[in-house]
Amino acid sequence: MNRYKFLYLIWLLPATFLALGLHQTFVYYSIQDTYQNGESYSAEMLDFEYKRIAAQTNSNISIQFETDQNQVIKKLLTLPVEMAGDLQGLHIIPIRYKPDSFQKIVLMPAFDTQKSLVWTNMAMAGLALLISLFIAVGVHRFTRKKIKDGPEELEIERID
Repeated sequence: MNRYKFLYLIWLLPATFLALGLHQTFVYYSIQDTYQNGESYSAEMLDFEYKRIAAQTNSNISIQFETDQNQVIKKLLTLPVEMAGDLQGLHIIPIRYKPDSFQKIVLMPAFDTQKSLVWTNMAMAGLALLISLFIAVGVHRFTRKKIKDGPEELEIERID
């Protein structure tokens, strides 16, 4: 087997960025759907934890609310630091809830921040997709040429 055939695995990189972009698009439309068609509730913040580990910062928020069917729902959400800043001083958080949606809960005070983060993620995934497609096409051409030309012949000359 020709070792250059392994270079075709470069196509996994653009496929990954395409999947990431599609996922973020799905998240965007899901939060829009939950925001527009979900039911409004007031959730009580049970716990707010802010973590800073090396260069990474995120937070966890634990909320609890009761639906119209008298069902108590308790959720632990992991939030980026940008969204946590919008919720830091609140004890009661207005939310939208749609149980059959991909994003079941939308925190109303952080909705605009969440939308802008998803747009940023989609833009970065799109840019990464374009760059990785450019690289993958170059590697594909190189690989096809190397496979077509056959294995390299090493010629060793002795120079005294």
